[in-house]
Amino acid sequence: MKWLKWILIAAGGVVLLFAGALAFIAATFDPNQYKGQVADLVKEKTQRTLTIEGDIQLMLFPKLGVHLGRTRLSEFQSDKDFAGLDDMRVSLALMPLLSRQVVVDQIQLDGLRANLVKHKDGKTNFDDLLRGEKKEDPEKKSVEQAKTQTPPIKLEVDGVHISKAELVWKDETTGAEYVISDLSLTTSRVAPGVPTKFDLTGTIKANEPKVDVKLQVGGALVADLANQVFTVTGLMAKLNGNAADVSGLAAELSGNVGADLKKQTANADVAMKVDESTIKAKFAIADFAALRSTFDIEIDKLNIDKYLPPKKPGEAVKAPAGSQPEQPIDFSPIKKHDVAGSVRIGDLTASNIKAQNVRVDVKMKNGRLDANPLIANLYEGSAKGVAWVDANTNRIAVRQDLTGISIGPLLRDAIGQDILEGRGNVALDLTTTGNLVSAMKKALNGTATLAVKDGAIKGINLAKSLRDAKALFSGGKRETEQGAEAGEKTDFSELTASFDIKNGIAHNGDLLAKSPFLRLTGEGDINLPDSTLNYLAKAAVVASGAGQGGKDMSDLKGLIIPMRVSGPFTALKYKLELGSVLSDSAKQKLEEKKEEIRDKLEDKLKAKLLGRPAEQSAPAAGGEQPPAQGPAPQPKPEDKLKEKLKKLF
Repeated sequence: MKWLKWILIAAGGVVLLFAGALAFIAATFDPNQYKGQVADLVKEKTQRTLTIEGDIQLMLFPKLGVHLGRTRLSEFQSDKDFAGLDDMRVSLALMPLLSRQVVVDQIQLDGLRANLVKHKDGKTNFDDLLRGEKKEDPEKKSVEQAKTQTPPIKLEVDGVHISKAELVWKDETTGAEYVISDLSLTTSRVAPGVPTKFDLTGTIKANEPKVDVKLQVGGALVADLANQVFTVTGLMAKLNGNAADVSGLAAELSGNVGADLKKQTANADVAMKVDESTIKAKFAIADFAALRSTFDIEIDKLNIDKYLPPKKPGEAVKAPAGSQPEQPIDFSPIKKHDVAGSVRIGDLTASNIKAQNVRVDVKMKNGRLDANPLIANLYEGSAKGVAWVDANTNRIAVRQDLTGISIGPLLRDAIGQDILEGRGNVALDLTTTGNLVSAMKKALNGTATLAVKDGAIKGINLAKSLRDAKALFSGGKRETEQGAEAGEKTDFSELTASFDIKNGIAHNGDLLAKSPFLRLTGEGDINLPDSTLNYLAKAAVVASGAGQGGKDMSDLKGLIIPMRVSGPFTALKYKLELGSVLSDSAKQKLEEKKEEIRDKLEDKLKAKLLGRPAEQSAPAAGGEQPPAQGPAPQPKPEDKLKEKLKKLF
């Protein structure tokens, strides 16, 4: 066994000698003497300036390592800083190197900075770094690898620690700027096939849109570098802050994600909590290049309005002169994607409209987006329909049937106007084109129908208006105008109307509303681009009874009162056009009087032709004739008409 003893002594001596040599090199070698040469080499190879402001320290035993102080790297052929760091420490275990294993003990980076810029010409300040070296012939490379037959080097890192890092992205073409600051990353062991736990925190800020949020992400990453397969399990992410016009945003995400870069596929199964919304989602990308993907999303409740810019009080319908130009709608993403999926929402609020049990199945392919079916429960009724968008022609179509809807709450929530109540059905079949909302309104075409039962027209009491018309008409006024009055309404048992929409103008000519004492008809136009209404409604008293105002309307039976409704949606005016009432009533009474005179003339003519007197009143009882009297003076037709109108009103 002496030989073993001497072998161990010799090996120990070699180790001591090697350690002593390393110690001597570490004590006598100064790497700072070569900083200038390193900077010159970087300048020659990259046309960038490397500035090492701090000292370089080497460690040779028991671990091989380097400690680098403050260092900066410039942009390509420029003095502007591209990247830099305040401190870096890297160390390697020596013994694993003998078995072709590179085991990095720790990678520590402090104060890492990078400024990424996209210039106005579309180029970036790192394009030169992305230029690959001249590719070798694959066959030649494989032959050389076969000759060497050297096993691959295994790389492991015991841990990575990055602190106080900052990444900046500037897009000079749009003026957008994004900053990730206070970035911190800590990992466990990094090795092939081994789950690497990581914890990342940072602050994200942006100017377009305005964003200021804190982010925290953790999980376990398994990376198969050889096959380019990556999975993250136990993913946990939290986000808090302000984004766009949403303040106090709070979001949490958990789940698993994965990607296969060789197959160009990815998948995710996650659960999210965003404010009051709980979201379950599954995503799958089948082809990165073709952007072919599927999704399935389920949300318990969602208020979209919370994430939209708030409307200013008293905001005008039309933008004032000199305001920012209207921004076009970008349909281009529809052209680029091949997507199929389904979205289900328990409670949805959008544009202040409330809906429940919403379901939308989406297909996006060849520049066309289809939503079919598009179903929901809302306002005590239901909605079912389809919609599609053709991004190739900027054409949009909607077909929707609303059944059993409570019209009043819907209109109050949708347009903020309390103008109609009742339950009924609405059918829409609309198309439009354009990439501006204003252009879409002007290009709107299609049809719409409305049928409401047991409701009321709000803002006007026709019974009261007719009584007022009676008094005004007696006083000689020919018309009167009034605004919509809160609390006033006209009850009806049934209301129907259809609309023919051309170039944003909805024309109606068949309005019919029925109540116990009147019939309301009308025709007119709704100008959607200008948000105005010009409509002539005619109220006809048909009966008296216990209905609204019926008892007081018996003397108006048969009268037709026209009413003009006009103005912007936010300030409608109601005008009783009594001038036409006088004209129509006078014509009617005059025709009646003409008929009476014509009948009397015909009787007299017949009497003369037949040689007998005109018909007289029947003889009195007992056969006695009344005493003869001279002819009574006949009133003029005009006087009779005036008297009848006087009695009428």
